[in-house]
Amino acid sequence: MTARHRLPNRRWCESFEFRHAGLAFTLCAGFYRDAAIVTSLALQHGADLDTIRGALTKDHDGSAATPLGAAIDMLAGAP
Repeated sequence: MTARHRLPNRRWCESFEFRHAGLAFTLCAGFYRDAAIVTSLALQHGADLDTIRGALTKDHDGSAATPLGAAIDMLAGAP
């Protein structure tokens, strides 16, 4: 396992607007929100993005059931 490096308190982020389940969301992809921290830690400790995506709740049609799942799908370039 590699050593973790502390990130600076202020970090760059990028905002995306998307729709999921008929609702509009704005995603600010950065490293200071709980979901981003959990995803970052999972990636640092060996979970690949497809494993994380597969572990999140899906709708009956296989699409992401949550805003976090939809955001990760978008970042991963999923259809």
